[in-house]
Amino acid sequence: MPLISERFLWDWAQKLAKEQNEPYALVLVEMLKAIERNELPATFPHGPSSKQHDFKALIEELLTNHSAGWPVIPYKGNWNAISRISLTSSDVESWLAHRTSTKPKPAGTANLPTGMPGRPSKGKDIIAKEFARRAAAGETLCLLSHEAEALRNWYQNEYPYAEIPAKKTIKNNLRDAHRKRLSTQQQTKRPA
Repeated sequence: MPLISERFLWDWAQKLAKEQNEPYALVLVEMLKAIERNELPATFPHGPSSKQHDFKALIEELLTNHSAGWPVIPYKGNWNAISRISLTSSDVESWLAHRTSTKPKPAGTANLPTGMPGRPSKGKDIIAKEFARRAAAGETLCLLSHEAEALRNWYQNEYPYAEIPAKKTIKNNLRDAHRKRLSTQQQTKRPA
C-alpha cells in the first residue's frame, strides 16, 4: 500500500512520467483523456463528479507546447480547470493495469518469444477467451468457418499491431470448443 493514497493530478503525472520514462506532458494528456472518458475516476475541488469534462483546449495546449519543446509550467496558461483535481492510488493503479492489459503491442513486438517451445501463438489465448465470451452470450455462429472468420476480424480490429492468425489456424484451435458449443445448443433445444 502506498504511503500517500491520494495526490493531485500534477503529482501523479510527474510520478508516472518518471516511473515509465515518458514525457510529463504526454502522461498528463493521457490522464486527462482518461478522465474525459470516465476511465479514471477523479475528485474535483467541488467533490467527485460523474459529469462529462472537456479538456480539449488544455490537451491541445499541452501537445503544442510539448512539440515545441517547451516545458509544462502548471501556473501558466489555462490550468485552473485541472489544478485541484485529485486521484486515489487505487484508481490510478486500476487504470494503469487496464491500459497495460488491453493496449495492443506495437508492430514488431506482438509475438515476442515467451520462452515456451514451438511457434508463437498469434493470439490463441485471446481468441479462445473471446470465443468463450461469445458462447456464454449466445453469439456464436453455427458454422465453424463463419465463427473463425468473425473471430479473425474481431482480433484484427482489437489488436491491429499483432500478427493475425489465418482463418484455418483459428478453425483448428477452436474445433473442439465449437463442437461442444453446438452440441450444448442442440441439447437445450430438444423437447423434453
